[in-house]
Amino acid sequence: MALPGRESGMVPIGGAPGSSDPRDAIALMQEPALVWTEVTGPHARPGYTVIAVNDAAGDALGLRTAGFTGAMLGDLLPADLVAALTRLCAEAAESGEPVYRAAAAPDVLTDLSRTATIAVRLTRVGEVYVCTWLPGWLAGTRAPAHGDAGSVADRLALAAAVDGLADDGVGVYSLDLLTGRFVGSAGLHRLFGVEPGADTPADPLARLESVLSTVEEWRDLLRRGTPMDVQVGIASSFGDRKARIVGHVQRGADGLPVVVHGGICVFD
Repeated sequence: MALPGRESGMVPIGGAPGSSDPRDAIALMQEPALVWTEVTGPHARPGYTVIAVNDAAGDALGLRTAGFTGAMLGDLLPADLVAALTRLCAEAAESGEPVYRAAAAPDVLTDLSRTATIAVRLTRVGEVYVCTWLPGWLAGTRAPAHGDAGSVADRLALAAAVDGLADDGVGVYSLDLLTGRFVGSAGLHRLFGVEPGADTPADPLARLESVLSTVEEWRDLLRRGTPMDVQVGIASSFGDRKARIVGHVQRGADGLPVVVHGGICVFD
C-alpha cells in the first residue's frame, strides 16, 4: 500500500519513493527510529545489520555522519543495550505484535535517549525490525484503563459483538500507517470479500482503498488526520449498496497520524 507523505524536512533513506518500505516510513517520523535486519547464513556473524536511521535517531546516537549503512548493530551500540534489544526482537518475532517497553534509569534501554526515562516500541515488519523511542517525560506510563472495555475480556466481548453484526452490513477496521498492518472485522471481510464458498477471499484493504480512491476526505484523513465521514456507493457481497464510511486517527507523540480506526455500515 502506498501511503501519502507527511510534511517533513527529513529525506527517506533507502526504499522507493511512495512505497510502504519501513525505511521510507521512518524518514517521515519525528521520533527517533532505526531499522535493522537479522544476519543469516552459515558463515555470517550473528547479530543484526542496520539498514536505515532517521535524522532524530542520528542526532540521539551520533550517527548522522557515521557510515552506519550495513554496519552491525553491535558496532554502533553498547553490548548490553544490543542484548536488551535482541530480547525485544525475539519477543516481537514470537508474538507477531509490536512490543512496548517503558523504562527508567538505570535500565539499559535509556541509553537510546540518554535520558532518565524512555518508551520503546519494536515492531517486526516482514524480515526487518523497526525500533522507535520517546525520551524523557513523554515516556511516562499510562494509567491502567478501568470501566468500559478496560479488560481483555471486555475487549474480546466487544469484538464478538461487532462480528455478530457481520450479516447486517456493519464492519470496523484499523490501519497502522507505519507498518501497513490492516485488521478488519468479520463484517468488513463480509462486505469486501467474495461470495461464501469461494476459495480465495479478496483483500479487504485493497477493496476499501479502491472505493475511497477518489474521495478527498480519505486522503485528508491519512495526511493530516482530518476525521472522515462520507457516503459512497459500493459493490459488496450484499449487492450494489450505499455505505457510510467513517475514520479517525490516533496520533503519535509528534502529533502526526499513526493509526487509523474506522467503520462502515451499508444502507439503502
